[in-house]
Amino acid sequence: GPRVHLGPDCRIEASASIRDKVLLGAGCEVAERAILHGPIKAGEYNRFKELVMIGGHSEHRGAVRNGHIIIGDHCTFEISSVVLAPRGCKGNMGQEGVTRIGSHVFVHMRAQISHDCVVEDHVDLAGE
Repeated sequence: GPRVHLGPDCRIEASASIRDKVLLGAGCEVAERAILHGPIKAGEYNRFKELVMIGGHSEHRGAVRNGHIIIGDHCTFEISSVVLAPRGCKGNMGQEGVTRIGSHVFVHMRAQISHDCVVEDHVDLAGE
């Protein structure tokens, strides 16, 4: 997709979708049918498994996409996990939001990280 930058030794499988201002560090892996919709800046050696949605957006109550996602190093996003796009703050001159995920984070199957959240380093986030 447009404005996508891949670090050395990244592996992107067929039918993965990466679009709109995505930067992946060295050694990242994006599995088939995973979707990464930027703006996203991800560090090194992250794994995005099948059907992952990073940067998904909900239009609930008129919400708009406003901000970017930052992911540290050595994170794993298991099958069907979701990280929602930031919304930012409407009341503060439209200030951009940030969804920030630390390093060594494991997001289990079907777990969701909501918009504008901070997940610290070494978190193991359970799904259903």
